[in-house]
Amino acid sequence: MDSPFLSTYSKKIALVMVLLAVAAGAVSFRLETYPIAFATGAVVFMAINALGAIYPLYFFRGKGNPLNVYMVGMIVRLGLIGVVLIAVIVKGGLSQNALLAMTLTAMVSFIAYLGVEIHHFLRHTASLMSRA
Repeated sequence: MDSPFLSTYSKKIALVMVLLAVAAGAVSFRLETYPIAFATGAVVFMAINALGAIYPLYFFRGKGNPLNVYMVGMIVRLGLIGVVLIAVIVKGGLSQNALLAMTLTAMVSFIAYLGVEIHHFLRHTASLMSRA
């Protein structure tokens, strides 16, 4: 594995996670109906999802088209996100405000992390295609 690339990626994800958590905290502070625990949980869950996005690219490095690996990984990750969110909705017994906070924060977080993923993928595509 190429640790400098993964290290940089992990640091970017951590930075985005902190920024999103601070933003969720600020919204929660201003809106009493926006529970911080669920919003922060969504930010952390999506960060774990984002970390899982790049690692298969390095695992299958040089064994095929990195775009195909990334897209298959995206399908798998979106399926897992859906299953987890449905389970939280069905089994969680959350209030409407908690569900709204969790869902909106998860959506914004997903888009923010996706930007980091795509940036990393585009900058390192050539190295992902080589076996080195």
